[in-house]
Amino acid sequence: MKQIVTIIVLLIGSSILAQHKYKIEYSLTLDMDSSPDAQLINYLTYQISLSENTSPSGSYLIFYSNVNYQFGDSPAINTTMDEVINLDFIPNYVIYQGSGPTDFCTFYETMPVSSNINCQLQFPTGLCLYPSNGLDFTRMIPIENLTNINANTTLTSCEDLEISVADCSSPFSYKVEYQYQADSGTSNWNTLLNYDWRSPTFTVGVDDFPGITSTDTNIKLRVVYEDSPSPYGEILTVDLTKCSPKVLASSSTDESCEYTNDGNFTLTFDRPLDPGEIITTAILDWAGPNNILNDGDDINSYASLTDLTYAGTTYTWPSTLDSGVYRIRYQTNNTNTQESHEPIEINAPTPVVFSILSSTDLSCFEEGSGSMTVEANGGTGSYEYSLDNGNTYSSFTSNPMVISGLSVGEYDVRVRDSNQCEQQN
Repeated sequence: MKQIVTIIVLLIGSSILAQHKYKIEYSLTLDMDSSPDAQLINYLTYQISLSENTSPSGSYLIFYSNVNYQFGDSPAINTTMDEVINLDFIPNYVIYQGSGPTDFCTFYETMPVSSNINCQLQFPTGLCLYPSNGLDFTRMIPIENLTNINANTTLTSCEDLEISVADCSSPFSYKVEYQYQADSGTSNWNTLLNYDWRSPTFTVGVDDFPGITSTDTNIKLRVVYEDSPSPYGEILTVDLTKCSPKVLASSSTDESCEYTNDGNFTLTFDRPLDPGEIITTAILDWAGPNNILNDGDDINSYASLTDLTYAGTTYTWPSTLDSGVYRIRYQTNNTNTQESHEPIEINAPTPVVFSILSSTDLSCFEEGSGSMTVEANGGTGSYEYSLDNGNTYSSFTSNPMVISGLSVGEYDVRVRDSNQCEQQN
């Protein structure tokens, strides 16, 4: 039997300058093959449009089909759309309309665009048993200024950069091209990603652009949203920045005593300095008495140095430091990335403290029969004591230490640890 199928995909332009761009991408199927109804089906119309409100007046038609056939012809419609449309209104609703023989399939359904999930057009269900219909995939992607949806547009020599091409997570079809700074203003574009169905985010590294030179400060990316001879694309300018050396590890030298302020640290970097490269600024922040690094108590930097260099891959801070928790911030050549490393912890031993537990006077004026018992705590390692104000020291053989053989007199007792740290009060 004879069947006539008319399919029209309309892209109706507006006479008003479009303010809103959307990429519409779908694959739609209409099928009557399994209908058990014996009546003659003479026609079927079906359309999808975008509208500012629930009225079809002024709507934008993105799909229309008109099918004439008789039952048993097993007609099916398979069509796709992949184009960028310009609208002079914000589409708040998707309108689905269908009509066929009486009591068979006639419907008018509106769905708010706000119900779309991740830029996917939601297809109404239960409108008709036949024809069966399906949207294999549907996308309505708002095309935005790429700068507005990419907070970071700086590509460094040491880290990849993630680029977003749409403010949603559903995949859709697009292509990415790039242009070197020397080609700016020309039609010379190179392909980075071929036109294909992919995630709306991708990553790039400097190795993806083999033509970058040392004088390039940026590179342009163009996202192409449709596969056509004159496609629409959005351009994003990506700044290029060289990385300052990064700290791989830090090692600290703790204070000898809790009062000596002789701590220090050494940094190990991931690379040597390049010829002519210097650390133009290095700022050391101290966490304060609470040992917690935050802006509240670290805004006054502990030290600031300029024009530093190091040999190989290690650098040792040039002055001694108090115990505490530190953060170093630095940058090379005033133009490379600003880097930081934390925490750098310099510890102090517990203070040396001692006490005279007891003393025993001489017995019946017997010379050298006096004694005292001294107990020491804190510090590092073993202890020594002095009875002559630090002129000579003897080792503790036990703790508490009983010092015997003392004569009548006053003794200036001092105790120190293996680092020669003494009690300070």
